[in-house]
Amino acid sequence: ASASLRAQSHGDAERLATQAVQQTLLWELSALGHGERMLLELQADLRPMFVALPKNELGKLDASTVRYALHRFFVQKRGWYVKGLEPSGGAWNASSPASVMTDRVPSYIQGLFEERVHGHGLGLEELAAFAATLQDLVHEEEVAHLIDAYGAMNLSTQARMNPEAVDEAIKRYLMIYLLGPDALGAGTKKLKTLERAISKIYPAWPDTSLWALDVLRSVG
Repeated sequence: ASASLRAQSHGDAERLATQAVQQTLLWELSALGHGERMLLELQADLRPMFVALPKNELGKLDASTVRYALHRFFVQKRGWYVKGLEPSGGAWNASSPASVMTDRVPSYIQGLFEERVHGHGLGLEELAAFAATLQDLVHEEEVAHLIDAYGAMNLSTQARMNPEAVDEAIKRYLMIYLLGPDALGAGTKKLKTLERAISKIYPAWPDTSLWALDVLRSVG
Protein backbone atom coordinates (compact mmCIF):
# COMPACT_ATOMS: atom_id res chain seq x y z
CA ALA A 1 0.00 0.00 0.00
CA SER A 2 1.15 3.51 -0.69
CA ALA A 3 -0.40 5.25 2.32
CA SER A 4 1.91 7.07 4.71
CA LEU A 5 1.69 5.38 8.09
CA ARG A 6 4.26 7.20 10.16
CA ALA A 7 3.33 6.82 13.82
CA GLN A 8 2.99 10.02 15.81
CA SER A 9 4.13 10.31 19.41
CA HIS A 10 1.21 10.76 21.80
CA GLY A 11 2.28 10.41 25.41
CA ASP A 12 3.39 6.83 25.93
CA ALA A 13 1.34 5.57 23.01
CA GLU A 14 1.53 5.78 19.24
CA ARG A 15 -1.22 6.80 16.88
CA LEU A 16 -1.88 6.24 13.20
CA ALA A 17 -3.77 8.61 10.94
CA THR A 18 -7.23 7.19 10.26
CA GLN A 19 -6.98 8.45 6.68
CA ALA A 20 -3.87 6.32 6.17
CA VAL A 21 -5.64 3.27 7.61
CA GLN A 22 -8.62 3.89 5.34
CA GLN A 23 -6.40 4.26 2.27
CA THR A 24 -4.59 1.02 3.05
CA LEU A 25 -7.88 -0.84 3.50
CA LEU A 26 -9.36 0.62 0.30
CA TRP A 27 -6.22 -0.41 -1.61
CA GLU A 28 -6.66 -4.02 -0.48
CA LEU A 29 -10.40 -4.00 -1.15
CA SER A 30 -9.83 -2.65 -4.66
CA ALA A 31 -7.58 -5.66 -5.35
CA LEU A 32 -10.31 -8.18 -4.47
CA GLY A 33 -11.44 -10.19 -7.47
CA HIS A 34 -8.46 -9.12 -9.58
CA GLY A 35 -6.25 -12.14 -8.97
CA GLU A 36 -3.88 -10.31 -6.61
CA ARG A 37 -1.48 -13.03 -5.51
CA MET A 38 -1.09 -12.05 -1.86
CA LEU A 39 -4.85 -11.88 -1.32
CA LEU A 40 -5.32 -15.25 -3.02
CA GLU A 41 -2.61 -16.76 -0.82
CA LEU A 42 -4.20 -15.28 2.29
CA GLN A 43 -7.58 -16.68 1.30
CA ALA A 44 -6.02 -20.11 0.82
CA ASP A 45 -4.33 -19.89 4.23
CA LEU A 46 -7.49 -18.69 5.96
CA ARG A 47 -9.99 -20.97 4.19
CA PRO A 48 -9.68 -24.08 6.44
CA MET A 49 -10.19 -21.99 9.57
CA PHE A 50 -12.98 -19.98 7.95
CA VAL A 51 -14.83 -23.17 7.02
CA ALA A 52 -14.49 -24.58 10.54
CA LEU A 53 -15.56 -21.48 12.46
CA PRO A 54 -19.19 -20.78 13.48
CA LYS A 55 -21.04 -18.33 11.24
CA ASN A 56 -24.19 -16.28 11.36
CA GLU A 57 -27.33 -17.00 9.36
CA LEU A 58 -25.74 -15.35 6.31
CA GLY A 59 -22.70 -17.62 6.41
CA LYS A 60 -20.46 -14.78 7.63
CA LEU A 61 -18.19 -14.36 10.65
CA ASP A 62 -19.29 -12.03 13.44
CA ALA A 63 -16.96 -9.49 15.09
CA SER A 64 -15.55 -11.65 17.90
CA THR A 65 -14.99 -14.60 15.56
CA VAL A 66 -13.13 -12.36 13.10
CA ARG A 67 -10.79 -11.19 15.86
CA TYR A 68 -10.23 -14.79 16.98
CA ALA A 69 -9.50 -15.92 13.40
CA LEU A 70 -7.00 -13.14 12.73
CA HIS A 71 -5.34 -13.52 16.12
CA ARG A 72 -4.86 -17.24 15.50
CA PHE A 73 -3.70 -16.68 11.92
CA PHE A 74 -1.02 -14.13 12.82
CA VAL A 75 0.25 -16.16 15.77
CA GLN A 76 0.48 -19.38 13.77
CA LYS A 77 1.61 -18.04 10.39
CA ARG A 78 3.67 -14.98 11.31
CA GLY A 79 4.53 -15.38 14.99
CA TRP A 80 2.88 -12.01 15.66
CA TYR A 81 0.76 -11.01 18.63
CA VAL A 82 -1.21 -8.08 17.24
CA LYS A 83 -2.58 -5.77 19.90
CA GLY A 84 -6.30 -5.24 19.51
CA LEU A 85 -7.15 -8.69 18.20
CA GLU A 86 -8.10 -10.03 21.62
CA PRO A 87 -11.54 -11.73 21.47
CA SER A 88 -12.80 -9.31 24.13
CA GLY A 89 -11.87 -6.26 22.08
CA GLY A 90 -14.69 -3.80 21.59
CA ALA A 91 -16.11 -2.29 18.43
CA TRP A 92 -14.93 1.07 17.13
CA ASN A 93 -16.99 3.90 15.75
CA ALA A 94 -15.54 4.49 12.28
CA SER A 95 -16.60 8.16 12.40
CA SER A 96 -13.89 8.68 15.04
CA PRO A 97 -11.12 11.34 15.19
CA ALA A 98 -8.26 11.95 12.77
CA SER A 99 -5.96 9.45 14.47
CA VAL A 100 -6.34 6.16 16.30
CA MET A 101 -4.22 4.44 18.95
CA THR A 102 -2.19 1.65 17.36
CA ASP A 103 -3.69 -0.98 19.66
CA ARG A 104 -7.15 0.10 18.48
CA VAL A 105 -6.39 -0.15 14.76
CA PRO A 106 -7.89 -3.66 14.34
CA SER A 107 -11.14 -2.51 15.93
CA TYR A 108 -11.15 0.61 13.78
CA ILE A 109 -10.67 -1.47 10.60
CA GLN A 110 -13.45 -3.79 11.73
CA GLY A 111 -15.71 -0.78 12.18
CA LEU A 112 -14.99 0.26 8.59
CA PHE A 113 -15.83 -3.25 7.41
CA GLU A 114 -19.07 -3.30 9.41
CA GLU A 115 -20.11 -0.08 7.69
CA ARG A 116 -19.28 -1.58 4.31
CA VAL A 117 -21.19 -4.83 4.86
CA HIS A 118 -23.98 -3.19 6.88
CA GLY A 119 -23.28 -5.29 9.96
CA HIS A 120 -23.83 -8.61 8.16
CA GLY A 121 -20.40 -10.01 9.04
CA LEU A 122 -17.30 -10.85 7.02
CA GLY A 123 -16.82 -13.49 4.35
CA LEU A 124 -13.56 -15.14 3.35
CA GLU A 125 -12.59 -12.38 0.90
CA GLU A 126 -13.18 -9.63 3.46
CA LEU A 127 -11.29 -11.60 6.09
CA ALA A 128 -8.30 -11.88 3.74
CA ALA A 129 -8.46 -8.15 2.96
CA PHE A 130 -8.54 -7.44 6.72
CA ALA A 131 -5.43 -9.59 7.23
CA ALA A 132 -3.69 -7.95 4.27
CA THR A 133 -4.45 -4.48 5.63
CA LEU A 134 -2.92 -5.33 9.01
CA GLN A 135 0.16 -6.79 7.29
CA ASP A 136 0.55 -3.63 5.25
CA LEU A 137 0.28 -1.47 8.36
CA VAL A 138 2.83 -3.54 10.25
CA HIS A 139 5.24 -3.39 7.31
CA GLU A 140 4.87 0.38 6.92
CA GLU A 141 5.30 0.92 10.66
CA GLU A 142 8.52 -1.09 10.78
CA VAL A 143 9.91 0.66 7.69
CA ALA A 144 9.16 3.97 9.45
CA HIS A 145 11.02 2.78 12.56
CA LEU A 146 14.03 1.81 10.45
CA ILE A 147 13.98 5.22 8.75
CA ASP A 148 13.80 6.79 12.22
CA ALA A 149 16.87 4.80 13.25
CA TYR A 150 18.81 6.05 10.21
CA GLY A 151 17.65 9.62 10.81
CA ALA A 152 18.65 9.54 14.48
CA MET A 153 22.17 8.67 13.37
CA ASN A 154 22.20 11.21 10.51
CA LEU A 155 22.54 8.41 7.99
CA SER A 156 21.13 8.36 4.48
CA THR A 157 18.86 5.51 3.47
CA GLN A 158 20.13 5.90 -0.10
CA ALA A 159 23.91 6.06 0.31
CA ARG A 160 26.17 3.06 0.77
CA MET A 161 27.43 2.59 4.35
CA ASN A 162 30.27 0.74 5.95
CA PRO A 163 29.36 -2.46 7.86
CA GLU A 164 29.89 -0.84 11.26
CA ALA A 165 27.35 1.91 10.54
CA VAL A 166 24.83 -0.64 9.29
CA ASP A 167 25.27 -2.70 12.47
CA GLU A 168 24.67 0.38 14.64
CA ALA A 169 21.58 1.31 12.62
CA ILE A 170 20.09 -2.16 13.06
CA LYS A 171 20.79 -2.08 16.79
CA ARG A 172 19.17 1.37 17.02
CA TYR A 173 16.14 0.03 15.13
CA LEU A 174 15.77 -2.82 17.62
CA MET A 175 16.08 -0.41 20.53
CA ILE A 176 13.37 1.84 19.05
CA TYR A 177 11.20 -1.25 18.66
CA LEU A 178 11.70 -2.23 22.30
CA LEU A 179 12.02 1.13 24.05
CA GLY A 180 9.98 3.43 21.83
CA PRO A 181 10.75 7.15 21.31
CA ASP A 182 13.37 7.20 24.11
CA ALA A 183 15.85 5.63 21.71
CA LEU A 184 15.22 8.10 18.89
CA GLY A 185 17.12 11.19 20.00
CA ALA A 186 19.87 9.39 21.87
CA GLY A 187 23.40 10.36 20.96
CA THR A 188 26.23 7.84 20.89
CA LYS A 189 26.94 8.21 24.62
CA LYS A 190 23.29 7.92 25.63
CA LEU A 191 22.86 5.02 23.23
CA LYS A 192 25.54 3.09 25.12
CA THR A 193 23.72 3.88 28.37
CA LEU A 194 20.41 2.71 26.90
CA GLU A 195 22.07 -0.46 25.64
CA ARG A 196 23.28 -1.26 29.15
CA ALA A 197 19.80 -0.51 30.51
CA ILE A 198 18.04 -2.61 27.90
CA SER A 199 20.20 -5.58 28.85
CA LYS A 200 18.69 -5.38 32.34
CA ILE A 201 15.11 -4.96 31.07
CA TYR A 202 15.48 -7.58 28.32
CA PRO A 203 18.09 -10.16 29.42
CA ALA A 204 18.03 -11.70 25.95
CA TRP A 205 19.17 -8.43 24.35
CA PRO A 206 22.76 -9.58 23.56
CA ASP A 207 21.48 -12.73 21.86
CA THR A 208 18.70 -10.84 20.07
CA SER A 209 21.01 -8.15 18.68
CA LEU A 210 23.55 -10.78 17.64
CA TRP A 211 20.81 -12.78 15.90
CA ALA A 212 19.63 -9.68 14.02
CA LEU A 213 23.14 -8.92 12.82
CA ASP A 214 23.63 -12.54 11.75
CA VAL A 215 20.40 -12.38 9.73
CA LEU A 216 21.54 -9.13 8.13
CA ARG A 217 24.84 -10.64 7.05
CA SER A 218 23.17 -13.79 5.74
CA VAL A 219 21.01 -11.78 3.33
CA GLY A 220 23.55 -9.05 2.61
